Amino acid sequence: MQIRAVIFDFGGVVSFHPTQDQIAVAAQACGLTPQEFLRVFWANRVAYDRGEDPQVYWRGVASLAGRTFDDALMAQLIEYEIEFWSNYDQRVLAWADELRARDVRAGILSNMPQPLGRRLRATKEFLKHFEHLTFSFELRCVKPDAAIYEHAVR
Repeated sequence: MQIRAVIFDFGGVVSFHPTQDQIAVAAQACGLTPQEFLRVFWANRVAYDRGEDPQVYWRGVASLAGRTFDDALMAQLIEYEIEFWSNYDQRVLAWADELRARDVRAGILSNMPQPLGRRLRATKEFLKHFEHLTFSFELRCVKPDAAIYEHAVR
């Protein structure tokens, strides 16, 4: 049996995880320690990856931290988060290109919030490596929901 497609995850596979310095900058902007920031950043992530409005998500992060974030800070945090995940593993991108050159389809299946997914979809330099993208925010379901896997396979 020949492999016809390879589906990659995004965070930690196509993209490296955020650096400690990136986390520290975002945490400082919020008036939090990096550990506090990470706790509240991940606490309600499933809803955000399922398509929750970014403003609602970041207000929830602020609330959990006992803070209030104004619109300017939330916009900055969205940009920080996009930067968190913008360090691509060039080896994985090269592998995706090699697969495609051998007529093996390459795609991504990932839990992902709306701002990051929309930025990726608008980045032609990124898109050229993959034939198909399945992002959770677009389907309003997250891994491990069967529907997201079924969509990627279709």
